[in-house]
Amino acid sequence: YWWSNQDAKSIKLYKKAMMNHIDNPTLSFKIAKAYTRLNDKKDAQVLLDSLIRIYPKNKEYKTFKKKFSL
Repeated sequence: YWWSNQDAKSIKLYKKAMMNHIDNPTLSFKIAKAYTRLNDKKDAQVLLDSLIRIYPKNKEYKTFKKKFSL
């Protein structure tokens, strides 16, 4: 779904993955981007804040957050 711009479907799959305790920072970052494309800044910010808290040295996460003023 990620490559075909079906963000709403990808978010449903992400939520299912979280219920199954699949923890993948790359997936979480992609979903934060999907939330941004869907104009859901609140959920995007929650994910990015969580990622930055766990990976404080990751410049990509911080840059994305600044770029979209999250």
